[in-house]
Amino acid sequence: MGVSGSGKSTVGLLLANEMGLPFFDADNYHPSENVKKMAGGNPLNDK
Repeated sequence: MGVSGSGKSTVGLLLANEMGLPFFDADNYHPSENVKKMAGGNPLNDK
């Protein structure tokens, strides 16, 4: 977790490649409802 655009995925991918491990980006596992919210600029919440 961290600020959007701070390089989390970039660093994760570089580390995974260096260590010979797969990289899984959690952004690829959001439910479609949450993707729509984020695309519309709406924050995610527990409601």
